Amino acid sequence: YEEALQAFTVCLRMSPGTERARRRSVTILELLGRPEEAAELTSAAQAVPDEEVITIVSGLPRSGTSMMMQALVAGGAKPFTDDKRAPDESNPKGYFEHAAVKGLAKDGRFLALAKGHVVKVVAPLLPMLPPRFRYRVVFMDRDIHEVLGSQDRMLGRRSKKGPKEAFRMGLHDAYQKQLAKAEAWQAKHPNVEMIHVPYANVISDPVAEMHRVNELLGGKLDPEAMVAAVDPDLYRTRGAESSN
Repeated sequence: YEEALQAFTVCLRMSPGTERARRRSVTILELLGRPEEAAELTSAAQAVPDEEVITIVSGLPRSGTSMMMQALVAGGAKPFTDDKRAPDESNPKGYFEHAAVKGLAKDGRFLALAKGHVVKVVAPLLPMLPPRFRYRVVFMDRDIHEVLGSQDRMLGRRSKKGPKEAFRMGLHDAYQKQLAKAEAWQAKHPNVEMIHVPYANVISDPVAEMHRVNELLGGKLDPEAMVAAVDPDLYRTRGAESSN
């Protein structure tokens, strides 16, 4: 135990955000009958400076992640983007993406450059985030029928008869599984703080939702600027029409 504790201590000195090493150290200290040191190490984990934390905006595709990215940037957050994907009719104000995120499953080392920044990571990729970093996650929730309808509109799949029902059902089930996996991932990673932000609430009451988000991120952004960045006119696919 002593040798393991020494190894984890060295690891934490080199990379303070390595939560697995911190949790193992706390467990060993408790086993060794040193609860005060375990408590001190736990408190240290909660005091990680903002510049060491990566803010993640996530959700299903077409759930409002680009809108939230725009609001955070307007409020003063630093985006981790490469501007390779240009604005278009579906997202006239931009996508706020970084191409490296698509390769997250193979290589997440680039996230070391994203500390202190906000990054857009779609829900299926959340479990691929390296556990050695600290994350604050703003997860966008949107009615799945609206998500599917927005995707139909974006991809031009709409016809007089609408998209094939079997295709819709397949996506619906797949998205439900992705949401469940995202919840399971957050539940077992103490290095992750996450709040759910309903897309419809951002449109109907942006003041309340942006204050919630700002509180998660340490209260250092400008909520009024975040609210001003919300454009209700971009809420073009709503529940009733998306299920038709």
